[in-house]
Order: sequence, then C-alpha cells, then structure tokens
Amino acid sequence: LFDRSYLHGELHNYKKALEGYKQLLQTDCTDSRVVQELVKTHARLGQSTKAIAIMEKHMSHLDSQAIETLTAVNILSELYLMHQRYEDTAQLMRKVLAERQDDEIPPELAAKLAICEANAGN
Repeated sequence: LFDRSYLHGELHNYKKALEGYKQLLQTDCTDSRVVQELVKTHARLGQSTKAIAIMEKHMSHLDSQAIETLTAVNILSELYLMHQRYEDTAQLMRKVLAERQDDEIPPELAAKLAICEANAGN
C-alpha cells in the first residue's frame, strides 16, 4: 500500500496518495516514512498548515534518539520557514541541538538557525 500511495503521489494523483497514507497510519501511526510522505503530499497540495499540524503531532511522539535522524526536523523546519514562523523554527532547532549527543551542528540546521536569527534582527 505504501508503494502504491507513493506512486500515486509521483503521478500527481494526490487524493489517492493521501487516502493510502491515511489508511497506513491507521495500522501504525508511528511510521515516520508514512508520516513524512503524508506531510509532503499535503504540502504539494498547498495544505502546509495541515502538514505542520501532522508533523508537530508526529514529532511530539518521537524520542530524542529518533530526532537525531533529523529528517522530521528538517521537514517541520522547512514548513515553519515557508510560513515565516522564525521563532518556532529557532525553538525547534535549539531543542534538537540540546538533545543531540555530539557537539557538531549539521549544516542544514546551522543555516536554518541563521535565517531565523537574521529575521529576528540578531
């Protein structure tokens, strides 16, 4: 079902893709791969507010080890930046950096944090 839903999305049949992803989430609501594709599909449809809500809910269920993969963080921060939600993006970046085990800041996070600081006048 995942592959079929993904293919529907690739063919711009977003309604069928959304139906498939939602059905998959009923089976396992913690499947990050399904959530990420669902969010991307909503964003492609111009439903970024809905995409943000889904990703925020998903992020609230992730533990710090899962957050270290940063995929969900990157998706959510991109959605925030699309809506010029710089403070939300900065808070997310600070939370992730505080939870990471190493001291190295991934370049994509550093860039997003710099965008937020520039827009805040820092």
